[in-house]
Order: sequence, then C-alpha cells, then structure tokens
Amino acid sequence: LPLLVHTRRLVSESLRMYSPAWLVTRQAVSDVRLGEFTLPAGSDVIWSAYALHRDPELYPDPLRFDPDRWLPERPQPPKGAFVPFGSGKRMCIGDTFAWTETIIITALIASRWRLRPTPGTVRPVGAISTHPSSLQMVPELRHHTVVGKAR
Repeated sequence: LPLLVHTRRLVSESLRMYSPAWLVTRQAVSDVRLGEFTLPAGSDVIWSAYALHRDPELYPDPLRFDPDRWLPERPQPPKGAFVPFGSGKRMCIGDTFAWTETIIITALIASRWRLRPTPGTVRPVGAISTHPSSLQMVPELRHHTVVGKAR
C-alpha cells in the first residue's frame, strides 16, 4: 500500500471532486459564531464537501482533475479543507478501510485493464451518496511482457 503513491493521488483527486457525501447536516448544540453570523443552539446547518472541494481559494483550477495537486512538494489545502469522509467526532468510522480498499482495487483493476468511457456526458448526481449519472466503460485487457513473452 505505501508503494502505491500515484494510485493514492488518483483516489485523493477522485474523492476531492466527487466526495461520497455531497451534503451533510448538523445541528448546533450551543450558540456558535460562523463568520459574521451567530447561529443559535438548535439551528440546522447544511454544508457541502462537494462545494468545499471546488473552492478556487483552496484548490487552484478546481474543476480540473489533477492528481499531481497531491504531490508533497505542492501546496496542500489547510486542515479541514479536504473532508471526503467528514471529520471530527462524526467522521466515517470506515474511512481507513475505504481508503485501503479503494487504492488496492484501483491498482488491481488498472494493472490488468484499461477502462475507456463510452461517448456521452457524465454528470454527478447527488443522492444519499454522490454517483455518476451513467458511466459505461469499455474494458481493454492490458498485455504484459514477462521475460520476453506476452501474457
């Protein structure tokens, strides 16, 4: 897993652009100051990781898929600006498993297959989780050379 640094950047960028939860609700348990506003206890708050991850002040050229934005030598977003699985006490309990599983499965599929999207527009759909409107792919088997022979 630690050797899959490029795959981790691909997954990070995918999660930045298409976080699993696009809207999250919370309720203020006490009065809270949010910028110039004070929210009284009991106020319902809705926030969007989808919108946060597209903020141009936090992510230059936010609509461009750029896995290299996660290179260690590049400026990273501030703490709390990348929250694909939430944060704090309400963070997804399965986030470590999800990261591990997604990185391994992505590497495994990409090592054996090249996936090409079929023509057409794909748009994100916000439901319980964010998912593509339609994403039909054409798989092409990769050919590997092992000691002078193709397999």
